[in-house]
Amino acid sequence: MSIQRSGSDSTNGSSSINYLHSVSLVGEHLRYVVKYKGAWWALASWSAAALHLKARDQWMGWKESQRRARLPLLANNTRLLILPECHDPNLASRFMKIMLARISSDWQERWGHPLAAVETFVDPQLYQGTAYKVSGWSQLGQTSGFKRSAADFYQSHERPKQVWLPELVKKACVKLRAAQRPAEWVAGEATAPPRCTAKAKEIGSLRERLGFVPEFRRKQALGYPLPGMLALIAMAIFSGVVRGPDDLAE
Repeated sequence: MSIQRSGSDSTNGSSSINYLHSVSLVGEHLRYVVKYKGAWWALASWSAAALHLKARDQWMGWKESQRRARLPLLANNTRLLILPECHDPNLASRFMKIMLARISSDWQERWGHPLAAVETFVDPQLYQGTAYKVSGWSQLGQTSGFKRSAADFYQSHERPKQVWLPELVKKACVKLRAAQRPAEWVAGEATAPPRCTAKAKEIGSLRERLGFVPEFRRKQALGYPLPGMLALIAMAIFSGVVRGPDDLAE
């Protein structure tokens, strides 16, 4: 039996057998496949960690600024699939233990930084998380029962998932919330982009405060109200937009 990894976007039709169907991996990612005698037996995919996860963040105990900066040091096991005709005893747990032993170094090789911990979700209506439990994962709690419906909002599906997580580094959660992080994690922290932390009321206040700016544009440029446009520009700058009008438009 051999395990191969891939950092590409290539997929195999077998992924559609998973009850969640195929997945578009987000951000940094890896795929693994178990091969035996030339045939695929199992598949797994890993991608960027969930942006907000209450059970995980409470367990970590990190500050909001630390979460935003150090989240790239975590990855999410988005898929774990044993093909129907390949249910060999303990295959799932053996596959998982091998991946946990090498994923940080694989991530370092592919993305330039290691991982401190990984996470996943388990639907308790379908599974018990046995493969994760016997592989050293700990259940931290459950999600609030929402799914992402667009780039910036969520929709309730009333089906909370269990949250599981193992540390890949001893006392990883302590190190992730420490004022000074290990030197080898610096590259991973640097990949985290700044984010706007303004609340809705603060954004409204910003627009009102910019209302006193006199109109200075030509008539051909009056398609957008000046206070709203200035507020958007200010918010974009707060969020790290520094590459000019194309970046602002995006």
